[in-house]
Amino acid sequence: MLQAHVARGADAPPAYLVYGVRTPADVVFREELKAIAASNANVEVHYIYSRSDEGNRPAGRITTDLLLQLLSGLYVTFGGRRIELPWYESDVYLCGPGDFCQRTKNELVARGANADHIFVELFSAATTETTELETAQIRFQRSRITCRWHADDDFTLLELAEQAGVEVENDCRAGSCLSCRTRIIEGEITAELGDGSGLLCVGRPKTAIVTLDR
Repeated sequence: MLQAHVARGADAPPAYLVYGVRTPADVVFREELKAIAASNANVEVHYIYSRSDEGNRPAGRITTDLLLQLLSGLYVTFGGRRIELPWYESDVYLCGPGDFCQRTKNELVARGANADHIFVELFSAATTETTELETAQIRFQRSRITCRWHADDDFTLLELAEQAGVEVENDCRAGSCLSCRTRIIEGEITAELGDGSGLLCVGRPKTAIVTLDR
């Protein structure tokens, strides 16, 4: 979205990215964001760390008060002139868990924002079931690796794959990004998506034998 915004050129209105994450080590696309902000004067990136006070800001989460503070200097350029813009005239894009998005939207509207200018994309984790198994045989078909899962280890199938040397794409490890989605060839797991595939980052075996397309 930032790349599309800056592609509009120097006359694009200012864009503020407020990024909430646990610690600096958890930031994704840091170098890309740094490069965009460095080469575009109308882009600001602010990191809010919930478990770190790095960046001269106390550890905490994104709040409506903080957003309004960061947006206090909004403006647009028209005919070569800088025109001050009230924050509530902005388009706002909220991406995150449902409770955060709904709460923040409600609070912004209560303070004067136009609800039609607030857009929401929810991050929702996959529904997972529990397993009654004590152990199971897991086959990674393409890798030609078979290993044993044990309930006492409390490994997800992603963690088991990593231990066995099977490479699996993953980002969130919470069932939200879907990058570890894998076709299930045989058996069942606890985090199936209803289309013959499942998420390994939050999944565990439901049957004594599971064969995965990895």
